[in-house]
Amino acid sequence: MKMKNCAYSEEYKRYVESYQPLFSADNFHTDTRYFQPVRHLIDGYVLYVDGYKRERPFWTGIECRLVDGDGETVVQWRSIHGKYDCTIIEHSNGKLYLIVFHDLPGYSVIDTEAKTIMQYLPECSLALGACNPKRKPFHCVTFRYNPNNNLMAVRVATGSSALYLFDFENPMAENKKYIDITPYLRDEVFAIYDVHDDEELAELCLSYIFVKWDGNDMCIHAHDVMFGCSYGPDDWHREEGAILVKEERYLEWMLTDENWQ
Repeated sequence: MKMKNCAYSEEYKRYVESYQPLFSADNFHTDTRYFQPVRHLIDGYVLYVDGYKRERPFWTGIECRLVDGDGETVVQWRSIHGKYDCTIIEHSNGKLYLIVFHDLPGYSVIDTEAKTIMQYLPECSLALGACNPKRKPFHCVTFRYNPNNNLMAVRVATGSSALYLFDFENPMAENKKYIDITPYLRDEVFAIYDVHDDEELAELCLSYIFVKWDGNDMCIHAHDVMFGCSYGPDDWHREEGAILVKEERYLEWMLTDENWQ
């Protein structure tokens, strides 16, 4: 997929601008099925969220405001698809960053000290419109940061679940080195479980859950979304039975992957 950051392109600015009528007083709502109005984070930070909804056409959006322990606004932003979840990371550089789902595809990083926000929208999601055949939305689901190596494991919904590793040494960089480890993981699963038959390979549709970092190794669960077969723990969030991908293994993948160069 094309991963260049297009969040600041004129095309995307026009797309976002077309949604701004949603954020009017008439569309304000307090239906908490769509959002959580207040979320208390660490170190006194609080995320306040206002919801907006329009029936025809059906649009939902949120307006978010991050406030520090002194009650001062750090940053505020609007999300035109109403997804508000966030992840806080304590970076190896000593700073605190908030990762948020900005406009659904991609993500944004907030530097709480500098009070700045960097939005990331990969080029593959820029073919806008849900029915556009060229559109390959990059919907981030979870983020797992490792301060030992500054790698961020990102689970992405692209039909099935894929796993990416991003270089997070500089969280505010617009274009980061990355690697889609999904095809490599598929080979690992086949090797571990001795899957060799071509017909059996063709039938498997594997989805991946990142369980945790074990030092610099990765614990991963693989699940066949077509047939319900699990490769790893029965419970996706348990550690027992997870596939362990050693650090030297994914470093080998990086050496040959063009997107990490």
